[in-house]
This record gives sequence, C-alpha cells and structure tokens, in this order.
Amino acid sequence: MPQVTNKDIYDQVEKLRLEMRETYVTKEAFDPVKRLVYGLVALLLTAVIGAMLGLVIVDTSRTNVATTSNK
Repeated sequence: MPQVTNKDIYDQVEKLRLEMRETYVTKEAFDPVKRLVYGLVALLLTAVIGAMLGLVIVDTSRTNVATTSNK
C-alpha cells in the first residue's frame, strides 16, 4: 500500500477547492437571481389572486342600472 503524505492530501484538497470554485455558484452571486425570481413569482401570484377576486366580487350596481333602464 502506498504511503500518503500530508502534501498529497493538501494537493488533493486544493484541487477539489479549485474545481468547486469553477463549477458551483456562491451564495453572494446567486442572491440577486433569487430576489428577482421571488419578485416575479410574487407578482404572478398577486395577479392570479386579483383575477380570482375580480371574478368573485362582481359590481352589482352596473347590472341593476342596466335592468332598470330596460323597463
């Protein structure tokens, strides 16, 4: 079995660190993307809920005016 030295372990850890820096994104770099996506999702959900409320809450005063003017 070959002898593993501290230098071998250190070299492998440095290689792994370099690979991780090149492959993965940091939290600091991802934060603006996360904020943008959360904002767009919140805007979309607000629009959907507003549309659903618009369907449920109907202005009845317009329909009453239309029926009284036809009489």
